[in-house]
Amino acid sequence: MDEEKIYECELRILKKNLATGQNYYDWKAVPVREAIESNSGQRDVRCRACHGRVKLLNQHGNTGNAPHAVHYSRQDSSYCELGFYFRQAKDGRQPEVSSLPVE
Repeated sequence: MDEEKIYECELRILKKNLATGQNYYDWKAVPVREAIESNSGQRDVRCRACHGRVKLLNQHGNTGNAPHAVHYSRQDSSYCELGFYFRQAKDGRQPEVSSLPVE
């Protein structure tokens, strides 16, 4: 089976604007292990390269596999520089942002 393992993703975090005192959300690049430990929902995690939806795997620490993420969409994997299908392509394609980015 084809394997895709992404070891760093982006996690949506709550920040505070010190000038105005207002809260807002921003994205922070973190190791997948940290995203799993944060107990954030899948809506709060995205691929750091294409901003597409990713699934966090090995949340239970199975032996032999480091925590990692995979794209939900084959389309994202085909046009993301971190995607398995992008790396396998020999047609000279360029990386693109996901057609359905997590915002």
